[in-house]
Amino acid sequence: MDIIIPAAFFIASAAFAALGTGILVRFLPVMDVPNERSSHQTPTLRGGGLAVVPVILLAWLAAAGWAEAPFNQTVLWPVAGAAVLAVLSW
Repeated sequence: MDIIIPAAFFIASAAFAALGTGILVRFLPVMDVPNERSSHQTPTLRGGGLAVVPVILLAWLAAAGWAEAPFNQTVLWPVAGAAVLAVLSW
């Protein structure tokens, strides 16, 4: 029984991230054209993280709420740091 809730969060997060990425790629087709420093040989879509990162951040907050962890600095600082890193990375 202890594994059901974390597994549900994982499955729901993966499903929403996949769905969001599929939708986002249709509306934001940004192609990364390879050059001599690239690790890939064919053009590759970029920008899928725009759907994944918000889902993961919301899953962290939801998991903390489900576990009845206090919404204090223990939860909010890592989420805020990840959000700032995501914005800077974009």
